[in-house]
Amino acid sequence: MKKIFALFIAVALFHLPAYSIDTDPLDFVAGAPGVSVLGLYYGNWYSSQQYFDGSQVGNNSIHSTYAVGNFVRFHNVGGYVLGTKIVIPVSNLNVLSPNGAASSGSGIGDPMLVFPLWLVNKPEKRTYFGIVPYLKLPLGQYDKNRVSPGENRFALTLQPGFSTGLTEKLSLDLVGDVQFFGKNNDIAGEDGDLELERKPLFSMQGHLNYELGTGFHLSIGAYKYIGGETKISGVSQSNRTDTNTVIAGFAYWITQRDNISFQYRTDVSAQNGAKFNGLQIRYLHAF
Repeated sequence: MKKIFALFIAVALFHLPAYSIDTDPLDFVAGAPGVSVLGLYYGNWYSSQQYFDGSQVGNNSIHSTYAVGNFVRFHNVGGYVLGTKIVIPVSNLNVLSPNGAASSGSGIGDPMLVFPLWLVNKPEKRTYFGIVPYLKLPLGQYDKNRVSPGENRFALTLQPGFSTGLTEKLSLDLVGDVQFFGKNNDIAGEDGDLELERKPLFSMQGHLNYELGTGFHLSIGAYKYIGGETKISGVSQSNRTDTNTVIAGFAYWITQRDNISFQYRTDVSAQNGAKFNGLQIRYLHAF
């Protein structure tokens, strides 16, 4: 039971937005060279159902709040738009089992360096295509004996994305990615330190966006995550991710430089791991 409880904690940490590469609507619209954007995120997420091989096996209470700060600057490099971006997450996670077992942790997570490159940038047609590499650095707070915001391993993500206008007010985003993970060779075990490995994790994401009025956008979307099975000291945990998620939200440009958005999402199915639902608020300032 202790091992299962610890596994749910690990899945919860990985699947939260602060630790994954989820996109927001219109993320693949290229910024103008010379412009900088500061982004601040706050999320509140909850799970009361955990699954293994498609069947519910737990009803631990998992509650997470997180904040993420990022800064991006857009450049013109050889006629292409290139962004340089840094992402720093902070989180608090509490896990409580029905029998009273509890674990919690908070602090600064692993920062990410991000370098989006737009190969297609046609604002007159509202059509964009970019490729975004993410490098996650194992610099966050980590303690193998408790819930930790850091993962104690490198991770690399490659994320191509496409955005285009369908009608005057309707647009579509299509995004995919693959995440590769280094080893965490310092996880707790009853017989000493163990090694955690994770296979590549794939995701597919889509957003349908509608401009209801000047500066006011509504969106609906869906994510699918596949893969990412883990091994502990070479032993497969048979916990391949297969999760489907739906989202809905709206965004509004308060001024020409300030944008705020609200997004609700819920996991509609999870083959292995926890099902989450929650709200995210985002503020952007361009300068």
